[in-house]
Amino acid sequence: MKDEVEYKKLLVRLAVEDNWGEVLKLLNRQLNNIERRERYHHTVRLEQKSQTTGNELGTMISSDELNPEQKLIEKETIEEICNLVCTLGDMYCYLLIRLCQGASLTTIAHEMQVSVATIHNRRERLKKKIKNLENNDRDTK
Repeated sequence: MKDEVEYKKLLVRLAVEDNWGEVLKLLNRQLNNIERRERYHHTVRLEQKSQTTGNELGTMISSDELNPEQKLIEKETIEEICNLVCTLGDMYCYLLIRLCQGASLTTIAHEMQVSVATIHNRRERLKKKIKNLENNDRDTK
């Protein structure tokens, strides 16, 4: 649970820095790790680690006390991340959330009442969508 909080703080920090390429890279890295683990272990275990310590901004965000400006920036950043994730659609959004939570493809398939192969294909399409979002982000900078 603590790793998940730190991971979210890292995403917020990167978004505050307007570094959407890195945000998408982190999400894509998670999907690649999931795929690799599934291939070797036939299970999905997602351990989220972040590197927010050691710099001033990471220390400020990890603090429980945020000043009003930081609260506004964090709120806007979270809204932007949510908007990007919402562009994926409900099915892909749910899939991304469950994969980030460490659920196996079998579990997700059971929850969505589809085959594991269907979930695998959806995961591949999700990865492509995230890469497209990343490319679009680079084009706008």
